[in-house]
Amino acid sequence: MRFGDRAGVDRVCGLLARVQAVQRFNAEAGLCFAHVGLIGERASLRVEHPDHPPLCLEVDYGVSREALRALLTARGLPARREPSGYDHTVTTPRPGGPGLVRHGYALRC
Repeated sequence: MRFGDRAGVDRVCGLLARVQAVQRFNAEAGLCFAHVGLIGERASLRVEHPDHPPLCLEVDYGVSREALRALLTARGLPARREPSGYDHTVTTPRPGGPGLVRHGYALRC
């Protein structure tokens, strides 16, 4: 992606919003996207969960939330759907939320 490449920025922002949505609704179960690599033709994701070894995935920037959840559940990780009525807005965490829930709205770096 080149600096000023609007299409590239849109792809990256879209992926981050979808990853954030999956993490947001699965943080209480311990799911954490610990790394999102945005260099190259495909994005790299490292997913952590206390009951599983770290999982490294490569995904297309246009991967849907459903496909991302399917990749996780196929490997035994919890990945429930967002509740009906979720408006897909990327928001900030609840300041008093416990543990990973505070990070469920923003990716941990």
